Amino acid sequence: MREMIKKKIALYLAVLLMLPAVLGALPMRTEAATELSDMGVVLQIEAGQEFYIGDYINVEKGSYRGMLSMYGGTYTTNKSSVASVEKKTGLVKAKKAGKATITAKYAGKSVKISLEVVKKGALGTTTTYKKINQAANKVAKAAKDDQTEALWNCRAYLKAISDYAEKGDTYIANNGVVWKDGKAMLVCPMGGRYMALYEAYTPLSTRSAKAFKPSKVTASVKKNTITVTLKDKVTETQLAVLYALDEKSTSKTKATFTCYGLYDATAEKSYRGEVSVKKGSKEMTIKLVNGGTGKRVKLVKGHKYKLMSKQEWLLGKTVTAK
Repeated sequence: MREMIKKKIALYLAVLLMLPAVLGALPMRTEAATELSDMGVVLQIEAGQEFYIGDYINVEKGSYRGMLSMYGGTYTTNKSSVASVEKKTGLVKAKKAGKATITAKYAGKSVKISLEVVKKGALGTTTTYKKINQAANKVAKAAKDDQTEALWNCRAYLKAISDYAEKGDTYIANNGVVWKDGKAMLVCPMGGRYMALYEAYTPLSTRSAKAFKPSKVTASVKKNTITVTLKDKVTETQLAVLYALDEKSTSKTKATFTCYGLYDATAEKSYRGEVSVKKGSKEMTIKLVNGGTGKRVKLVKGHKYKLMSKQEWLLGKTVTAK
């Protein structure tokens, strides 16, 4: 499970370093049509639990994607006695067993989410999934005041999920949902807070796309290193993103991690990279590694090396080794 999580996110890691501390400063394009969508199923939750329903609603606007909770939509419920919802925050409070429909609106579009509140203890949120919920709640608490601190806490949440799966038990998605017999059971109600943070910092969001363009990329045969010069200095928040994604060597001052998909276009070979970066630096260094043997690969003078595609890293940069 842990390896699966790491592989899923590895393609994104390098560009995460270029994320500015304040993402909201970048405007969205107003000409693109907005679409809202949910998971398309009834979402089960235990009575007495709370969660932010906007963390489970996708927003698409042109090439942008993200969670509705990032944008402040409005929310209403058709049965507040079963499940109430705060109009502006989307915080749902499951009150008693029954069914309710939450309507979310944003940018002239709306989507309805069907909820089924089951009796307390039916899903095992405070027993079977206790440790996962404790870790998720810590992320959610920090996210209210300090997203950087919340990101530092995300690693423990992912580890709790990984540890549970490694015991051979039911698979839990990173948003805290367990799928079983066609039903979506929200066993970790604050798991969506992790997903909201992840989507806020992913390079696939046009909300932050402008930040994912390095100002310069060079490849030195003598140093056997590809160097990415960043637009801004690396901040603690950016290192926290790497820590949140469960990388093996990350602290509040430096990070060493693995990225995938480096391509020697001249020799038509793919490699992975060993990446190093420090807080306050405007450079990120990458050394090529053979994915099969794990041995260091020497750069070849005149060869062209590509840093993945725009869709995956939002880089698509090609550099010639000198």
